Amino acid sequence: MRIDLNSRLAESYGANGRSKAETAASRASSGSATDEAHFSSEHQTVQKLEAEAGKLPDVRRDKVEALRSAVESGRYRPSAEQIAGAMLEEIVR
Repeated sequence: MRIDLNSRLAESYGANGRSKAETAASRASSGSATDEAHFSSEHQTVQKLEAEAGKLPDVRRDKVEALRSAVESGRYRPSAEQIAGAMLEEIVR
């Protein structure tokens, strides 16, 4: 994958050749601009979901123990197709 940094160059400079940062700095020094930040409700929802996800355990112990028990007792016998499919899925991720 190629990243083209030149496409962002035109966005950084206005018609007068000054960068957005230079223009903002000149406005700030003249007192004609104020900084504002607005966050959508979706942003707040995502933050709440991230906080909830952070509380979850990394490993679902009940599932791990059930699988361990099945493997040890010989009840877990995946087919060759299941194994190959899981391997390919892992590669594609």
